[in-house]
Amino acid sequence: MNALGCDVSYWNGPNQQYPRGVDWQVARNQGGIVFGFARACAGRYYTDSTFSVNWEGMKAAGVLRAAYLYFYAEQDAEAQAEKLFSLSKGEGELPDVIDVEEDRGLSPAQLRERVKRCLDRYEQLSGRKAIIYTRASFWNPAVGNAGWESNYPLWVAHYYAQNPLLPQGWQGVGWKFWQDSPQEKFPGFQDPTVDRNYYNGTEAELRQWLGLEPPPPTLEERVADLERRVAALEKIAHSH
Repeated sequence: MNALGCDVSYWNGPNQQYPRGVDWQVARNQGGIVFGFARACAGRYYTDSTFSVNWEGMKAAGVLRAAYLYFYAEQDAEAQAEKLFSLSKGEGELPDVIDVEEDRGLSPAQLRERVKRCLDRYEQLSGRKAIIYTRASFWNPAVGNAGWESNYPLWVAHYYAQNPLLPQGWQGVGWKFWQDSPQEKFPGFQDPTVDRNYYNGTEAELRQWLGLEPPPPTLEERVADLERRVAALEKIAHSH
């Protein structure tokens, strides 16, 4: 089963509409949320007011985390990477994300160059390659085939599909994360319209990709193991 995740920003709370925001412990334990992306900033000037509470709440609940930057292509690319890193400090279990979904009036050549500068600066700061968030319907006409996309993990948006349409450049590589719905209701969320995401693999495979320890056994797995042990002991007892 693909590992389940979500992404959050100010619009999910805490805010005036959803003052309770997210109970990450409930989201993890009852909703099965394994990983989450939290918006840290948009451009070089705006900091998401919910980032710190979500960032710490995810960590406390054992949700694997990444911060994301909503990229403003007309602003200084390196400064945006620095803004993202200043907020996340590269402390997420997942690499952070550059969210590319607006051209802001730039040509494909200009956008390619600025996105790459942002990616390069983030990698200099963190030592990790960022994840790119985008959708094929935007990337293909607005960015085109840059030639370096496949070096970066893809978080692709494509709603209500059997399989996501991949932007060119990733078609031979595949997706790491897929945002497949913007209208999900999860335990722990006051907001009933949460983005649903999947990792292209199980939780154990996600942890392996990240170089983390395997997940602790679930209650069902512990019960099954206990039942196997009891059955083995009973077999031994009956053989004497």
